[in-house]
Amino acid sequence: MADAVAQSLADATIAHFASQLGAVEKAIAEAIDNDSDLRRKRDLLLSISGVGETLAGVVLAELPGPDVLRSSAEAVAYTGLNPRRHQSGASIDRQTRISKIGNAVLRAALYMPAMSLCDIIPRIVGS
Repeated sequence: MADAVAQSLADATIAHFASQLGAVEKAIAEAIDNDSDLRRKRDLLLSISGVGETLAGVVLAELPGPDVLRSSAEAVAYTGLNPRRHQSGASIDRQTRISKIGNAVLRAALYMPAMSLCDIIPRIVGS
């Protein structure tokens, strides 16, 4: 009986948060739809294969405009996706990794689409 009660509470909690998430997503979509500049930028982002409504909303919310970031290199650094060489003492040639010093929310949102591309590109190039 305790398992049934716990499952019922878990189901109710999941349903509540799913409802709240849906309301937030709807509010974001409405805010973008009501602003012609944001709508134009969202439509441009959605024209990129692999970019959906969620990623477009995060990019629009988290990435500053061209008045702040003047080049693609600055945008890459802002997200923390720029390469960082690690050199320290005797271990001078460690593997290069991303710096992770930028916007963590944006970097996390871009992670899965990037991983999907890593899977898709070899199939495209191989064909």
